[in-house]
Amino acid sequence: MAIMMLFEMTLSYDIILPLMLCCVIAYFTAKSLAGPSLYRILSRNADGGTVDGIIGNGQVSEFMKTDAPFVSESASFSEIARMFLSVRRNNLYVVDRNQVFCGAVALHDIKNFLHDPALAQVVIAAIFSMRISQPSTLILR
Repeated sequence: MAIMMLFEMTLSYDIILPLMLCCVIAYFTAKSLAGPSLYRILSRNADGGTVDGIIGNGQVSEFMKTDAPFVSESASFSEIARMFLSVRRNNLYVVDRNQVFCGAVALHDIKNFLHDPALAQVVIAAIFSMRISQPSTLILR
């Protein structure tokens, strides 16, 4: 594949023979140094094998992070900005007064507004949060 791509990009016949030689040497070097290829491992799993060795028989709750950063729906823009600076995450989760998940505020969405001091007291988290269609039963505590 690399041979064809390089030939199409350069349209030079002079590069074909050295490139073929390099590809053959690279193939045999990789075969001698490494074990089975990733493709072979994945195809073995696709044929009925399991990935229990990697994941095990765990539940999703075992892999979830429990320290999710969140703000209330009434949090001001300055509170949101301070929280993003303190937690170093890409998303803050918005919860209502009962600690039920309502949406998320993405750092990418507010980057353009960080230099506008007028927003510091006006905008609240409910405006920036990506709303979910149905209230979630997920409670953050």
